[in-house]
Amino acid sequence: MIQRRRLQLALAWRVIIGRGRRRAMLLSLFAVPVLLAAFAAGSLQWITATADQRATNQMGSAAALIMPGETRPTADQIAGIIRPAGPGLTATEMIDSLEYPMVFDGITTLVSFKETDWSHGPARSAVRILSGTLPTAVGEVAITENLAARQKLALGDVMASRWSPATARITGIIQNPQGYLGQMIVAAPGQSALWKDAQHADEYGTQASWLLATSDPGQLSTVLGAAGDAGVLIRTRADIQASRSMLEREPGIIMIPGVLLVSVGAAAAFSIRMRRLQQEFALLSAVGLDSRWVLATCRIAGLTAAVWGATVGYLTGTTLSILVRPLLVSVVDKDLAPLTVPWQRGLALLVVSAVCAVVAVWWPTRLSQRKPVKRQIEAPTRYSLSWRLAVGSVFGGLAAAALATSVLLTSRSTSSLLATAGTAGLFLILLSSVPASLRLLAHLATPATATLRIALRNLAREPRRPVAAVAIGIFAVASTTATMVILASGAQDEKTSYVGPRHLGQIEVILRHTEAVTPISQALAAEFGPSTTVVPVKDVTAAPAQTTPTAASPLSAPPWQIKVNGPRISIGSSGMEYGDRPLGAVDTPEEFRAVTGRAPTDTEWRVIDKDGLLVLHPAYQQDGLATVAIPGADPAQPEQQVRVNRIALAAETDATTLGRVGALMASRTAQKLGATVTTNSIMVTPGGIPPAETTARLARVLEPLGVPITDVRIERGPSGMVPTKWYLVLSLGSVAAAISIILALSASAQELRPDLRRLFEMGFPPTARRRIIAWQSITIALLSTICGVIAGLAISTSRLVPYDIEVAVPWTQLTAWILAPILLSIALSPLLAPNGRQLRTGQ
Repeated sequence: MIQRRRLQLALAWRVIIGRGRRRAMLLSLFAVPVLLAAFAAGSLQWITATADQRATNQMGSAAALIMPGETRPTADQIAGIIRPAGPGLTATEMIDSLEYPMVFDGITTLVSFKETDWSHGPARSAVRILSGTLPTAVGEVAITENLAARQKLALGDVMASRWSPATARITGIIQNPQGYLGQMIVAAPGQSALWKDAQHADEYGTQASWLLATSDPGQLSTVLGAAGDAGVLIRTRADIQASRSMLEREPGIIMIPGVLLVSVGAAAAFSIRMRRLQQEFALLSAVGLDSRWVLATCRIAGLTAAVWGATVGYLTGTTLSILVRPLLVSVVDKDLAPLTVPWQRGLALLVVSAVCAVVAVWWPTRLSQRKPVKRQIEAPTRYSLSWRLAVGSVFGGLAAAALATSVLLTSRSTSSLLATAGTAGLFLILLSSVPASLRLLAHLATPATATLRIALRNLAREPRRPVAAVAIGIFAVASTTATMVILASGAQDEKTSYVGPRHLGQIEVILRHTEAVTPISQALAAEFGPSTTVVPVKDVTAAPAQTTPTAASPLSAPPWQIKVNGPRISIGSSGMEYGDRPLGAVDTPEEFRAVTGRAPTDTEWRVIDKDGLLVLHPAYQQDGLATVAIPGADPAQPEQQVRVNRIALAAETDATTLGRVGALMASRTAQKLGATVTTNSIMVTPGGIPPAETTARLARVLEPLGVPITDVRIERGPSGMVPTKWYLVLSLGSVAAAISIILALSASAQELRPDLRRLFEMGFPPTARRRIIAWQSITIALLSTICGVIAGLAISTSRLVPYDIEVAVPWTQLTAWILAPILLSIALSPLLAPNGRQLRTGQ
């Protein structure tokens, strides 16, 4: 029994898996996908911050963070919340701002600001000291390395806030472990109060939170209950861990495509091997070996190859991901996750890969016992397509129905299931169409060169070998195509549905106080030239009450509003809803265009010019009347409502315009009604999206006029930035496509050796053999590309349409990303041809 098992294992390893390059190519089909998947999963694990790193970045070593919610709790309220927890729990106040105005070389710059007790407080672990010390008193600050480099600052230099003459000395250079490129200032308690100017209090953007430090879970539970009763927002370290995405929680999910590629590769590779081993199986049966024993041997070979490939691939991929950790730091510019080897993930991968491989080789290995011995020896190689075409047609019809239904359904979960089933059916119909395509190409190649005819007719005569190679290529290309299309469509949808406070390309200069409008407008017009429109943006408001230091700001004046008739309204696909909206004043067509993003029609401008009210949406009028709400100058005064009958409806309105105003009128009309027309900003409308250097140009113009560059808003639209992890996935997908196709072509070339040997014996030169393999490689690569792109587009469409996202195909990037590995595969294909010595000796 032991000898019989040894014989079975020897046959599985030496005959079925093969020897030399055959064995190397077959095992590589199992190992390489797992290697790439393990490398991708490991790399994602390193660049994804752990729950502890994320929590430390936000709250240092604290157990919880109390943040401002609907109300801002006072120090007395915080003391009342933590008092029931007993001694041992401390609360340290932290004042921070994401956009804190500082002045460097006369230019206002927004930086991140944090103020707390850095000597003994829990926030100490949130930063890393590179040189010097952390601030311990008012008048001392520490800055990040990137801020020091950009502003050419060093230890001992001083800096000041935008509206304060007080300076602070730099005592330390620090680094944010989760963002090396961040520009941040940390200060000791009291610094923000010293720098804050009462007239500009709202422009510092500071808010207070409290860091709770305790090692007793019971105390934390008590505080959570007390905070809930007090209506205070509190976040614990466990909350931060729970907020991570699925990919962040388990990077190993990225291994799923690798396991699927193992399945496809296993089925393809063993389909090729079983075809070539028909006569060997016949001889084994002839010497008395039971066909079921041979079948079991074939399946043991599949299991052996899968376990070997998964083990080597996982160990190699994980090792490579560890070796590239220093390079990843320079890519993401932050601390990597701690180095831990996920052995549980590796064990799970081994089990799943083995199961998938056994399932994948189950049907191909049946070829080892399909025919009687005599027929297996004597029968020529044939390939019947009738039943395969029938099955392919059935699957194709079901796939089309499933994909069409997934697009039409409103239930996204059901749609996802149908899309998955439809994609699997589409994959099968594409594979079933390959033999017919090969026969058609062989027929069309009649007038072609001899090597092209031989190459195509050989593929058409034995289509199982190219079908197996095409299957691997389709999967790799389809995965890359679907990923790129989904990312591009998401970015395009974000841009299309984006609703900003300004139209794309516009530059708005906010006038927060009593800045002179005319000099600023003239300076901007002189800087940008006559092709750029520079106009004031006017609001219809009540006169502000002169009761506070900031009352002189036009932004504080209560606006007149037009009342919505009925429920809130929505425009476009942004999902934003609008209720009562402010009134705007325009006195020239240029001002109208600055607000609405388009020129007025003759009818619209006639209404405004004749002291009428132009209503921007039907919901703001009823029966030819509009209701205008007039606030009192003081918040204590009641609101008044008047009905306006001289109205007209605008020709069209977009969501951006409605986000600013609900109706427009002339300034003189507003003044006749008793309103005050205030200029809150100046709108600059250039011909397109402003370039990056526009900010520096604006700073040179506006800062001398008393307008900080931080009060300038440039509307560039959504960033469209793709996270680094997706670039990593795409790059690895492209590498997987290249390697998988090369391995498939190499395996196909290895099985072509008997035919090449006959050509060698007939006297064909080596160049002819290389051209034959090159033509076959081109054919397989092109079929893989065409079918893979079709499958990838179907996958992405079925995933995007149910979410009302328009499919956007980046043809230029997609062509480059897919053709690169395909062309590389074709270029390397001549190297796969065996030389004369190998053909002569049968190696």
